Amino acid sequence: MKLDAESQSRSAAIEEQVKRVQQCADPASRAAALDLMRSVLDLHRKALERILEIVSERAGEELIHTLARDSLAGSILLLHDLHPEGLAARVAGALGEIGPALQRYGVRAVVLGSAEGTVRVRLENSAADAPRSHGAGALPGEELQDFVTGVLADAAPDASEIVVEAALRRADFIPLHTLTAAGPVSAAAIDSGASDA
Repeated sequence: MKLDAESQSRSAAIEEQVKRVQQCADPASRAAALDLMRSVLDLHRKALERILEIVSERAGEELIHTLARDSLAGSILLLHDLHPEGLAARVAGALGEIGPALQRYGVRAVVLGSAEGTVRVRLENSAADAPRSHGAGALPGEELQDFVTGVLADAAPDASEIVVEAALRRADFIPLHTLTAAGPVSAAAIDSGASDA
């Protein structure tokens, strides 16, 4: 859930103000300020809960899911633990959205788990495709890992850890089944393929 620039700026300012309160030298003032923040957040959570109940009764669950997909509204629902989709569902949804882009590189993302807030994903070559490189559009495994990690961080900012491992064959490796499926391949054909890389 990537926030727009204004929302990111406001969020950063709030975090800075919270740090200043936590660093307050006077323990009584610090405790009072933190209690005030908790009280305001609790009130907002109760109000949001009621809003979601009314929306659900009058407009149905689909509107709640639409709100949850909005970057700002979704992040506030997550903050108050009111998001309609759990961590695993949001991870699966995010990977589903980028699936076609990964497929263009002959890669798929497999969720290994999301226990205790730790999201684990493995990037591997698609069973149906040979590794695709050989050209300007190719991305090395590390860049794909960074891309997927960023997407997951946006979708699941509440994850305690995101681990994306790459189990990718080298892009210049030619899987045996692609050679044998087409019959014998000459050395000249292999050399020609290598020169295209």
